[in-house]
Amino acid sequence: MAVNSDEQPTATVIIATYNRPRDLEVAVDSVIRQTMPPEEIIIVDDGDLVDPPLRSRALRAGIRYIYLKKPPGQRGLTRSRNLGVSHASCDLIFFFDDDVALFPDFMERSIAVYKALPQVSGMGGGEVLTQKNTPITKLWFIYDVMFCMTGFRKGYFLASCFSTNMGNPVLKTRLAPVEFLGGASFSFRRNVFETHRFSEDFQGYGLGEDKEFSYRVSRDHILVSTPDARLHHYESPVMRYQKYQKAKAKVMSKYGFLTRCNVKNKFSGFWFCYAMAGYLLKRSLIMAVSFDRSEVQRVKGILDGFREILALRKAGGKHG
Repeated sequence: MAVNSDEQPTATVIIATYNRPRDLEVAVDSVIRQTMPPEEIIIVDDGDLVDPPLRSRALRAGIRYIYLKKPPGQRGLTRSRNLGVSHASCDLIFFFDDDVALFPDFMERSIAVYKALPQVSGMGGGEVLTQKNTPITKLWFIYDVMFCMTGFRKGYFLASCFSTNMGNPVLKTRLAPVEFLGGASFSFRRNVFETHRFSEDFQGYGLGEDKEFSYRVSRDHILVSTPDARLHHYESPVMRYQKYQKAKAKVMSKYGFLTRCNVKNKFSGFWFCYAMAGYLLKRSLIMAVSFDRSEVQRVKGILDGFREILALRKAGGKHG
């Protein structure tokens, strides 16, 4: 149930982390420094933190600080998010990656939108982009459009089950409805979790879990993206997939979305194959001209993803 527009909604911040203590400290510091700080911070630890960062500072600022240590057998980003939700007590639940830094007014601007628009159930913030829009990136954007790997309506899925990310090639400049949100910074009203949870079928750091979850939510709730609530997402290199793993995970994530959330049209299977062919060709061209051995591993990851899909199809199964 939406909070009365005359009341100030309370906020919980959930940060799932895995062996990035320095990055996490920066993220938590940016939360504590907010012009409108949250009522509580929940840190869900998948790794080996010795001391949860800035706990005493948060408590001095009047913020409840909850630290949840997960056992090794329960690792995974979506499990961490769900565990955090089960301990949250506020009207709004914000999720941040552990390698972000919020602008000081991020929370204030986000809460203002929720207060002004009670029909909005979920929202994503605007990442400050570091990639420059060069002639090469513009050409690749045209290529991606031709192969149904992106489009012009930001924040929506295509028939191919690829998506048009908000930051590709430019950030949205106004509040706008979307079909999905990026998990580096998104938030939802508490009532969303009465009927929805993050899928724990995703393993590891769960590439694509954010889009899959928020797309399901968007089927019966209004989601928006706001460029006014801004943050830096530094994408820490610590504990990230290598190119082989990431490429294979991307292929399998797209296929998982196709098999579980395919509501676009009956030709989505064709467009999925067409887009994947374009993706393989693109990475092969980059491999050929870059002389970077890691790009060979990326192409191998794509091909192994294709092989796994064929095996699943042969077995008559769906990718979880």
